[in-house]
Amino acid sequence: MELAIKLEDLAYEAEALKSLLMAVHTAIYNSHVGYEAFDFALNAVFLMAHDHMEHLKSLMDEAYAAQRGECQDGK
Repeated sequence: MELAIKLEDLAYEAEALKSLLMAVHTAIYNSHVGYEAFDFALNAVFLMAHDHMEHLKSLMDEAYAAQRGECQDGK
């Protein structure tokens, strides 16, 4: 059950990242200022994507470890 909760948290994190990316994209293409004005927002999106991938890798490692434990217990 703990794994399901972590997956749900990752889904919310992905949705927030998607929403921020769409907002920044819209702001850049519909703004009268240059894209340079959005450098910090683009950096924030990059950092969120990086953190999300790290969280996903950690969860994958946890899932594989749990699977290995089940395989060993089933022998």
